[in-house]
Amino acid sequence: MEVWRPKAELVNETDRLMQAWSQGDTVRGPVVWLADRDNPFTKPTSDLGAIGIGATIVNQDLIVVVTQTCDIRKPSYGGRDPWPFVQVAPVVELSGPIRNEAAAGHSARFAPLPGLGKDKFADLNICSTMEKVVLAHLGNPIPGCHDDNDKAEFANAVARSKSRFAFPDGFDVAIKPLRERFRDKRNGSGAESILIGQVKEIRARKPKEKSWYSVPLEIELVFIIDPDTLPPIEGDEYGVSEKISQLNNYHANDKIEKIAKYLQSTGEPSERSFLWHLLVECWYKKCTVDNQGRVRIVGAFPESASEYPIFRSWLEPKLDLDNLSRN
Repeated sequence: MEVWRPKAELVNETDRLMQAWSQGDTVRGPVVWLADRDNPFTKPTSDLGAIGIGATIVNQDLIVVVTQTCDIRKPSYGGRDPWPFVQVAPVVELSGPIRNEAAAGHSARFAPLPGLGKDKFADLNICSTMEKVVLAHLGNPIPGCHDDNDKAEFANAVARSKSRFAFPDGFDVAIKPLRERFRDKRNGSGAESILIGQVKEIRARKPKEKSWYSVPLEIELVFIIDPDTLPPIEGDEYGVSEKISQLNNYHANDKIEKIAKYLQSTGEPSERSFLWHLLVECWYKKCTVDNQGRVRIVGAFPESASEYPIFRSWLEPKLDLDNLSRN
């Protein structure tokens, strides 16, 4: 019985060309998805006419490769682990609060491509698969990332889009006021907006004895802060000025404004730690209990990104403030 195989010269040439490609590289090309053209869900599908189930192909100004570099460069045929496919996503231009959230790493949908500009992102909601020979014939790769740091951020965004945690029903309702405040303020230039930009991640912590789907469920928020703005405290000393200690007497919004201004003016580690604790407390208290009483946010505290242990990141899922996934 004859075994089909691709032409050796085609395989060799494709594999040679793939050595020039990396995750995050871009080129002009198509994205493809399967659709029921008799019942279209998108305009591109509707434009094709009613002819049953088939492929919708949309040519983009740029597409970006989201497959990991090691898999792009694997042999496409033969051997123990051939890899003949790559996945791509369309490159889109964002603006306003959505752009700022995505650039700060708070989006599960968009991955930054700073090599193309501050407003260019991969739309990870639309990923399609193509054989490597197609990519090889589209043209030379255009880097979407400047350096290793850009590549790492892009890779993390791609990984997060595939593995984000399914928070329980009610969590999105409880966290909505905080999400909206961050969206409203992130695009501003005030003191609080600057501090929101220094929040690297927000993670959720449940009681050890509870499951994520216990009802009711009480959750604490962990704000992971840029270590340059939340330095470690040496020794056991923890003192703040009387003026700063009086901040608890202010109304919440006035309190946030004053905390933010003090954080801009003091370099004392113990005072900065005290102020960050007050600030995240003000933020979490804007959260509500969901309308069925399933989830309640009961506390919050800041931690420096330089001191947050990796083992806790396995237990404390990250919030994506653009769109919280639900069970």
